[in-house]
Amino acid sequence: MATKKKTRKQLLKEPDEFITFTGKAITFVTGYQKQISYALCTIVAVALIFFGYRFFAQRAETKAFTLLGQIQLKYDTLISSSSETEAYNQVSEAFQSIIKKYDGNAGGKLARLIYANISFDAQQYEEAIALYKQSLSDFKDNKFVYHLIISNLGYAYQRVGD
Repeated sequence: MATKKKTRKQLLKEPDEFITFTGKAITFVTGYQKQISYALCTIVAVALIFFGYRFFAQRAETKAFTLLGQIQLKYDTLISSSSETEAYNQVSEAFQSIIKKYDGNAGGKLARLIYANISFDAQQYEEAIALYKQSLSDFKDNKFVYHLIISNLGYAYQRVGD
């Protein structure tokens, strides 16, 4: 059974599919022009808010890690020339300000853990215990760090006599 082929003349008499579709699309867009423009403006606004939030969050994260690096460098310099207690006293306020300002960021969480270790080395065991307890919830998804915190918490309680 042979299929019947259309001749060129028959094809030229039929409406062009691309032109028909484009005409329908243009008619639709002109009919709903207001609603389409509102939808596009809403999508652009949501995208701007999302990317703006991500930009400022990333900037705050970078700033937190930069401050943390500077304070750690200062602590390392102080520890080589003085005792742990003196170094602790000099960097304590800076660590507390990072923890307070960037508490929700990874930089603030890491600063809390580092400050807990510094407090332990400076024999400020009660401070170290409080910081380690807070760090437990920060690093509950990272099992390796979580277990290190539990171990350090145990050593701190041992030094307190509990």
